[in-house]
Amino acid sequence: MFPALQEAVERLSIPLDGRALEAVLALRDRLEATIAEAVGAFDAASLWDVDLATSMTAWLRQSGLSRRDAARLAGHAKRLRSLPVTAGAWRAGELSSGQVDTILSVVGERHVERFADHEAALVPVLAPLGMQELSRVMAEWRAKADALAPTWAPDGRATFRHGGSVREREAHIIWRRIASHDILKQP
Repeated sequence: MFPALQEAVERLSIPLDGRALEAVLALRDRLEATIAEAVGAFDAASLWDVDLATSMTAWLRQSGLSRRDAARLAGHAKRLRSLPVTAGAWRAGELSSGQVDTILSVVGERHVERFADHEAALVPVLAPLGMQELSRVMAEWRAKADALAPTWAPDGRATFRHGGSVREREAHIIWRRIASHDILKQP
């Protein structure tokens, strides 16, 4: 179906050179961005249903992807439909696949709308960051986003997470939200 791409891949010879390898990895990232965009449109139109699949993830699994890769691609494609600046930067080669994976895994479903509100300002700042720095910055962003939109457990109780120890050999619990003391009276 894509003879020019197929021919280019078949004729591709990557020299044993770091710069050449970086260049071909950057091209792969751009292809992944294009594929994610197509998967997002395919999912939005529910075209996976034509092949009797139950979801985009199931359709991708039928097409040969592993469960992990199918879930990742379908989830990323869905989130990217709401994040046009991030998607565009990925497709243009301004963000790598690793950067997009880090951003989307931190943003999650819960904060897509909040990230979308600020992505035009955030993406240019995030793009030049290395993976370690990006992870740190995105963790800070997530903590602030969580503080602005705390969560409740399904039974109405406050939610928490375990943090790094403050005192030796003691658990450190970070409460995400506490409402009235009424919910603390019952186990």
